Amino acid sequence: MKEGSMKFSSSISDDDKADVKKKLYKQTYIVCTTDKGCPFDGHMFAIYGDSHKGCCLKFKVTSKLKTTKGGITPWIKKKVKYKNDLPLINKNDNNTIADILTVKSQQWSDESEIRYIKTIKKGQDRPFLKIKLEGVYFGVNVSKKDFRIYSTFIKAFAEFQKKKIEIRHLTNKEIDFGFGGTRSL
Repeated sequence: MKEGSMKFSSSISDDDKADVKKKLYKQTYIVCTTDKGCPFDGHMFAIYGDSHKGCCLKFKVTSKLKTTKGGITPWIKKKVKYKNDLPLINKNDNNTIADILTVKSQQWSDESEIRYIKTIKKGQDRPFLKIKLEGVYFGVNVSKKDFRIYSTFIKAFAEFQKKKIEIRHLTNKEIDFGFGGTRSL
C-alpha cells in the first residue's frame, strides 16, 4: 500500500469522498510531535534532526484544544495509532480527518507521536499552533560556529520576549543511543 492511500466504506458517497480528499490535501494542517519526554533520543535525532546536525525544540502547547464559546473549532490533539490496517472512512467530518491522519504503520511505533490537527474552511486564514518555547537542543554534529550563531539569536529573542529558553549543544554522553538508560532533562 502506498503513502496517501485511503480506504472508504461503500456507504460513503462519491461527493463525500472528494470532499474528504480536498480537506486532507488543501484545508488541513498538522503539527507532529513526540511524547517521549526526552529530546535526546538518538534514533529520533538521527532521522528528524538531520543525522544530529539539526535541533530539537521543547515546547508547551498553549493553543485552545476545546471549542470556544464562539464556536471556533480547536486543534485536535491525538496520539498516533500504529497498525498495519488503514482506518475505514465512513463519514465526512473533522474527527474523521484526524482519525485518518493519526494512523501509521507499526514500523514507526518507536516515535510515540502526538499530532495536532486542524481543518479549516475554504477562505479561512492559515492556523498556527500556539506554543511556549522552553528549549532548543542542538545535535552533536552541529558545528561550534553554527551553534554560536543560532544560540546568540535565540538568546536575543528570549531576552526581547522576556522568556527563559534553555539552549544546549548536546554531547554524545547526553544522547540515548539505546544501549543504556534514558537521560532526562
